[in-house]
Amino acid sequence: MTDNNTALITIVIPVYNVQRYIRDCISSVMQQEEDRIECLIVDDGGTDDSMHVVADILSEYHGAKRFRVLTQPENRGAAAARNRGIREAAGDYIFFLDSDDRLLPSSISILAGYLSRYPGIDMVHGDMTCEDKAMEKELSIDNDLFPVFTDDQNWLKDNFFLHVPITPCNKLVKKELLCANSLWFKEGIVCEDVLWAFHLRTYIKRIAFCKEKTYYYRYNDNSVMTAPANEIKRISSYSYVLVEMLKGIKDNMRNIDNLCILKHFQHNRMLTISDGNRAFFEREYRYAIRMALQSSKVLWGCKPMYLLLRLPKSVFAKLLFLWNKGLGILYRLR
Repeated sequence: MTDNNTALITIVIPVYNVQRYIRDCISSVMQQEEDRIECLIVDDGGTDDSMHVVADILSEYHGAKRFRVLTQPENRGAAAARNRGIREAAGDYIFFLDSDDRLLPSSISILAGYLSRYPGIDMVHGDMTCEDKAMEKELSIDNDLFPVFTDDQNWLKDNFFLHVPITPCNKLVKKELLCANSLWFKEGIVCEDVLWAFHLRTYIKRIAFCKEKTYYYRYNDNSVMTAPANEIKRISSYSYVLVEMLKGIKDNMRNIDNLCILKHFQHNRMLTISDGNRAFFEREYRYAIRMALQSSKVLWGCKPMYLLLRLPKSVFAKLLFLWNKGLGILYRLR
């Protein structure tokens, strides 16, 4: 069993075309007060000068933290980069850091402090600060819903996938838990974070929430999740993730899983899609709804709500208040 006096933390940073941000990101690791850090920088085959910047900054560093560069044979995406980081990590806990974000100076030491306070903990989740304050509110855990620590399985079942921010970043996650349960990121898609968190929900038994800010999230308008050129892949990925979640509903979590998946269908219904890809989006989205209506794992009380989701976005948006009231009723009946 490890504690904060012995645990090694592995920080995994996938790097792909982030020349503007990567120096700031890696510098924030070097500046950490905690020295029991291994940092794996995964070169994902970008086309800019990101890795030249990495080489420069590493050549100037003479501190106690360990840095290794892992080179992918070709561009395979953040999921494959993170999976490689998990496999090659020497650390007891893994921390995912996106290369266009950065850590705050005491981030790792603050989070690692929970490891001795709650021995054997599966995850420590920090709070975020963001450029976009609406995004910060969405990702914040600084409210009464989140306890400092819980091993209450009912709380975890009801809240982990429904309310805990889905991003894998800003979390210390036990490596043994990921490897023993094959909790890998799905490669070849975007929004793989959602599917990873969905599968993770059944394995987290002990979690702590740190209300201090430990991560700076930067909005990057050229990321895989925001760049217009990736819209077709995003649409296909959204549909794939929705169908996979429908397949993955657990009997002992059926009520809460149905509610969570409905919320993700709602999120997708409200996405902004370019005119050129609108027809493709509607085909993919209606396919996912058809799978929900045909699924024996979907509760009968939820199926009328899937029919509402087939309405055009403009009509559905007008019914959103009533829709949310319906979700609230389902939550109380779960």
